[in-house]
Amino acid sequence: MELKNHVDDNIIKRLSRIEGQIRGIKEMGTSGRTCSEILTQLSAVQSAITQVSKLIMLDHIENCVVEGIKIGNVEGTLEDLTKIIDQFSKMK
Repeated sequence: MELKNHVDDNIIKRLSRIEGQIRGIKEMGTSGRTCSEILTQLSAVQSAITQVSKLIMLDHIENCVVEGIKIGNVEGTLEDLTKIIDQFSKMK
């Protein structure tokens, strides 16, 4: 059973900021900025994506995992959580 996420305005704003940063990096690449400057911005984007991922994972635990356990789907819920943790750990 798939449960709906609770992505809020804070997460949407963060994703929009990341989107803008990516566009800025693309422009940096075409405008002759240094590799060092581009890598600094890429690092900032990577950090921002990690933070958004943490927020979404926390939402998943607080809502989807709790609800899955409440409705008695303990095994499936824990299996799903394990997959998500594995996926998140590959981000670094």
